[in-house]
Amino acid sequence: MAAVEQFDPVLSNPDLNPTPMDIRNWNWYNFFALWMGMVHNIFNYSVAAGLLVLGMNAWEALFTILVGNLILLGIIVLNAEFGLRFGTPFPVAVRASFGVFGANVAALIRALVAIGWFGIQGYLGAQALSVLIGTVAPGWHEFTVHIPVLGIPINLLAAVVVYWILFGLVVFHGMDAVKRFENWAGPSVLILMLFLFGWALKSAHGFGPIYSQPSHFTGIGFWPAFFAGITGIIGAFATIGLNIPDFTRFAVSRKDHILGQALGLPLMQLFFAILAVTITSATIVVYHHAIWDPVTLIQKFKNPVIVFLGALILMVATLSVNVAANIVSPAYDLSNLVTKHINFKRGALITLIVAFVIMPWRLLVNANTIYDILDVAGAAIAPATAIMIVDFWFIRKQHIVTNQLYSRHGIYRYYKGWNWRALVCLAVGLFLGGAGVLIPAFAGLYKYSWFVGLFAAGILYAILGTVFPVAQDVPESSTASSVS
Repeated sequence: MAAVEQFDPVLSNPDLNPTPMDIRNWNWYNFFALWMGMVHNIFNYSVAAGLLVLGMNAWEALFTILVGNLILLGIIVLNAEFGLRFGTPFPVAVRASFGVFGANVAALIRALVAIGWFGIQGYLGAQALSVLIGTVAPGWHEFTVHIPVLGIPINLLAAVVVYWILFGLVVFHGMDAVKRFENWAGPSVLILMLFLFGWALKSAHGFGPIYSQPSHFTGIGFWPAFFAGITGIIGAFATIGLNIPDFTRFAVSRKDHILGQALGLPLMQLFFAILAVTITSATIVVYHHAIWDPVTLIQKFKNPVIVFLGALILMVATLSVNVAANIVSPAYDLSNLVTKHINFKRGALITLIVAFVIMPWRLLVNANTIYDILDVAGAAIAPATAIMIVDFWFIRKQHIVTNQLYSRHGIYRYYKGWNWRALVCLAVGLFLGGAGVLIPAFAGLYKYSWFVGLFAAGILYAILGTVFPVAQDVPESSTASSVS
């Protein structure tokens, strides 16, 4: 690895510089716990439950979730290699394909999506916190006067503010604090889910009634819903597929991160989905309609102890996923924009502020709204993901000069710091994946936004990179890695 003193100060700071081998300490369990923390949360429960609301039966929903997460795991493993080999976070890794200044475009897109996700997840966690406070102080629920400008009751607004402060307390202690928090926060939600799973089996009188609920789809009518569902499933964590180098830069070895992520993403996601789908199917049997929001379901229990503990666990679970998935990345991305003045902690603070200003409580209405949000996220993230993967594996064949990533005058300068090939492909991918929001003729593509954006940008970048070759003056010594 190149010496830090060789790095251009405009493109580097201690949070963006390559991670030295002697402080890489994330083993397989750390990655496993990281994913447990990200998949075991209110929003992901709602995503799984939402497939039932949209017409699938339990078996169709579980099949869709498994396939979606296996595809996502493949993308993550491909993109993770950059962080593992060279110790660089995502906003630095993306300089290889977008240029040392063009990388800011991809990083800013990732940051904005993460900030939006943070607000949504944070609001869901704040709802759980409000329920928790209400079980201790019943008068809390009487403070329901709405603030006209914000459109939120005063008690829920107070819960949001307190919850935002909790996020700040965790991330301001740095990545080691994030790792320690994820180690226990992720697994904790399984306690609540197993309790609700037991309730579901008892209340619905076994698996039979739960898994015999009919599908609304017949014959080939299922497949459009299947691929649209996969787009939503991938959209929930497509952001991590893009910025996974932020975490694998701390990995002890390739084996550790692949094992931990394989166990933590598709397997634990499937297990969590089985619990969520079973519980939601039981609500159809018991309440005659699907309850896709676990906070709403918890409040139906009459025992205040159960309500308190359930709300506490849901609150911690959402805190866990939001720290890992939606604060770490924008903190690095914003630091990359202004390296001299914004470090990791300041980037996290900006994330907290902007996420509040967008008023996320106005975005969540029902299960259909959730999948609209997932489609938007997939459309925004997929093109940059494809460009990074194609550039690293196909165009450059894994050859990267680390110190050139921190130089304004090196091989990743392209044209004044911008790679026009990547920008053209990004624009095409964003247009084709997201145009359905505004142009009715593209509405059909929008249902598969992640796939459309990924393949359109990836194939076009491979063509442009071949027809207009990029500079690849890479000394063999610069591509070597001691990580295995």
